[in-house]
Amino acid sequence: MTAIPPRDYPHPVTVEIGGVTRTATFARLADALAAVRTALARLPLDDDHAAYLTDLFAPESTARVARRLADVGALRTIAFVGIHAHPIHLRPAESPESPESPEGPDGTAGADEFPEPV
Repeated sequence: MTAIPPRDYPHPVTVEIGGVTRTATFARLADALAAVRTALARLPLDDDHAAYLTDLFAPESTARVARRLADVGALRTIAFVGIHAHPIHLRPAESPESPESPEGPDGTAGADEFPEPV
């Protein structure tokens, strides 16, 4: 089993919200979660679903998400806006020069920052 600090994840994280954002890579898990929260806050989610996603991506959930990334290799869920599904995918980032990271060798997004939506 991989040992990780209780509130940190030692690798960059790649995040995408299908139909809402393009793929972005963040140097810190906390920054990735903040960006997801910011993007989700702009969606017209129903109250129950918004509460579930708020809890899943809350700052207090950083250790749980880090454990999931370390043990499973990804965190996937769906944001429903009416009948439209927007898959949310967090995973450890590949090398910066991979096709998933169009920013190039030093390309990571800052906190609360996604590229323009698709």
